[in-house]
Amino acid sequence: MNSLIDAGADLTRIQSVIEAVIPGDIKLETSEVVRQGQRSIKCARQVFETA
Repeated sequence: MNSLIDAGADLTRIQSVIEAVIPGDIKLETSEVVRQGQRSIKCARQVFETA
């Protein structure tokens, strides 16, 4: 998923697809990272467990 977002995929659209499958359980957050001179997008997933 990180590669898709880094290549330009719309985060809002990806989030809406996830919401359609598992509503309210996962939120995506991105940040830019640089490692050994290479820039990339890191996508963190926050999972909310529902009973």
